[in-house]
Amino acid sequence: MAAKKKRSFWSNLIIFLCVVVIFGCIVALIVTYYPDYQSIATYKDVQENSISEDNQIDWASLLEQNSDTVAWVWIPDTIVNYPVVQTDNNDYYLDHDFTQTYNKFGNVFLDADFSLDADPKMQNSVVYGHSSTYGNQIGFNNLKEYEDIAYYQQHPIVYYTRKDEGSTQIPYEIIAVIKTEASYDYRQPQFADQESFLEYYNRLIQESIYDTGKTVSADDEIVTLSTCVFDIDEGRLAVIARRAG
Repeated sequence: MAAKKKRSFWSNLIIFLCVVVIFGCIVALIVTYYPDYQSIATYKDVQENSISEDNQIDWASLLEQNSDTVAWVWIPDTIVNYPVVQTDNNDYYLDHDFTQTYNKFGNVFLDADFSLDADPKMQNSVVYGHSSTYGNQIGFNNLKEYEDIAYYQQHPIVYYTRKDEGSTQIPYEIIAVIKTEASYDYRQPQFADQESFLEYYNRLIQESIYDTGKTVSADDEIVTLSTCVFDIDEGRLAVIARRAG
């Protein structure tokens, strides 16, 4: 009888531990993937309400939803199709979504230092978006696919449109893809003269992980999409494009 009770105790303990482990796994999955689901749902709602079937942008709708909206970024046939926001710091939208709700995946945002009123004018719009090790289908997670030249050849155009530029999306052609440490200088927004601009971007083109065959002109407008990579310490991937339209 004592042996039976002992077996029953251990059986119940094992069942209890299994239930605890299963419950813990369920909680971990919810914590990991619910923000991803929430982000996808938010972006889908924004896209449906603010982008027409022919890809025209409804700025009034976007600004009504979030007055921090400054642009839209889109790469056809990828997950990148988002409103771009800007505020007076580069911290807030790291963990707040387009509805300004806390979300660890944040929102795509323009560098706080960029200004259209600067003199000399700023030629490089640096746009940040999260990436993650989970493979989430949000933010700039699939920018790392640009490490493969075949992916670049299939997706050579970034559309980046500011709210002052009308509703038709504006193409930028990718000129370089940089993979480097966070401290590397690819984010400079403003240049003293045309010579320094050309020197800067010719250097970045030479540092590209492959040759796109593209060049820059002194008066080009640039958009730089920046995200994290995790196979180097404090790694960053930058997709750099020049205005083509």
